[in-house]
Amino acid sequence: MARVRALAAGDLPEEHRDEFETFEALYQRNANLVPHYAHCPEIMRYIFGMGAEFRRLEILPPRLVEIIVVTVSKVNDCPYCTAHHSNRAIELGLAAETMENILELEPPGLNPTEILVRDYARLVTERPWGIRDAVYEALAEAFGEREIVAITMRATLAGMFNKINMALQIEMEDGVLDTMLDAGIGSAHLPSPAA
Repeated sequence: MARVRALAAGDLPEEHRDEFETFEALYQRNANLVPHYAHCPEIMRYIFGMGAEFRRLEILPPRLVEIIVVTVSKVNDCPYCTAHHSNRAIELGLAAETMENILELEPPGLNPTEILVRDYARLVTERPWGIRDAVYEALAEAFGEREIVAITMRATLAGMFNKINMALQIEMEDGVLDTMLDAGIGSAHLPSPAA
């Protein structure tokens, strides 16, 4: 059970209700997020706004975004984001086997550039202070500086969502796990954070 109650638009001061409804519509797949994040609507607008802008602008290909987010979510042990974004990755053509093995040295179904981005997202999450020059050199061969910064931002945005969702114990929506299982991804794919 979530640590804070779910709010409705009518629970908010009038100046925040339109934003609540906008984000609720944009994040329908993640219907449990906005009602909980809305306890702090002044900041919620920026958090959800960043995610919405990443989608709208498509600075990075959607498939690459899902590789980044699933990687970060697995590293951070966030079952909510792992399930949601694994489902999205499947919709974008990634295989169940790829998702289940996303943290393996060479996951099936990823090309060398996708593996490089996966590795970088993992480094950004686990040890951003120790990323070697060779990693940036390899990224610069495949991406411009704008994309490198966007990859970094998207990885850290995913980490922020992971931590907020886990700290507030936001529950997964009905049907998300079933969708993942129906796609052929086993339940062992979901992290089980230590208590």
